[in-house]
Amino acid sequence: MLLGLGGESESMKMKTGKLFYNISERTVQVESYDLSKDYYEFIKEAQEKNCRQVIITSDIMIQLAEFLLTEGNSTIPSISFFVEDADLQDEIDQIVSCLSNNPAYWGVLKTRLDFLRKFDSIDIKEICFRGKGNLSYLASILVNGVFSVSESAYCILSTKLAKFVEGCLQ
Repeated sequence: MLLGLGGESESMKMKTGKLFYNISERTVQVESYDLSKDYYEFIKEAQEKNCRQVIITSDIMIQLAEFLLTEGNSTIPSISFFVEDADLQDEIDQIVSCLSNNPAYWGVLKTRLDFLRKFDSIDIKEICFRGKGNLSYLASILVNGVFSVSESAYCILSTKLAKFVEGCLQ
């Protein structure tokens, strides 16, 4: 589910994009994606431009979360996983709830998620973010590099996201 933030996403217009790795330029770039278009045709068009899909591993997701929490003045409303594990999801939900009121809980969350960082796993399916302060936004990023961001923050966040992920891939 893209942008699993309940009804809040309806009050803000969202824009969707996808991260691709440009093989010839060796850079991560963003392509805007219209959700009404065929996804696989979109992928094929990018491949014809010498781009390949970017997969956001759990390790990169955790690094991205830390970056947006510390540098981006954000909170994490939710994290979802590919494998349904009610106990893990409940525990993570409780920590995320505490994190919204106390940023020190990031250490607890990071420690709890640490086991997912190994072996290029893709166990974290989606992380949602909410920007605070001057740049108020909602955002979510999926393991397949598709992300949705409040339209007002799309340019800024998509650029930051591409640069950050590019640094992780080098």
